[in-house]
Amino acid sequence: MSEAIRVFVARDLSEVPEDERHQREGEEADMPYAWVDLGEAFAAVLAGRIGNAGAVVGIMAAYGAKQAGWVTLRPTDAPWPAHPRFR
Repeated sequence: MSEAIRVFVARDLSEVPEDERHQREGEEADMPYAWVDLGEAFAAVLAGRIGNAGAVVGIMAAYGAKQAGWVTLRPTDAPWPAHPRFR
C-alpha cells in the first residue's frame, strides 16, 4: 500500500453546544456521529465492525498509546519520511 496516513490524537474533549457547532454541508451533512469509548472502538475493530482503514489505524494507534500512558506519542511536527512529499 502506498498511502501515507498521520493520525492526531485529541484528548480531554468536551461536547460543543449544537448552536456553536460547525454546520456540516455536502456529503458530511447527513453523516451520523457519536461519542464512543476508545475501548469500545478497539473492540469493534477486533470484531470486524469497523473496517475503514484510516479509522482502524487511528483507533489501534490511540489504544496502544493509551495503554502505554501516552508516552509513545510523537510531537505533531515529528519528521514524516513516509509522506509522498519526501519520496
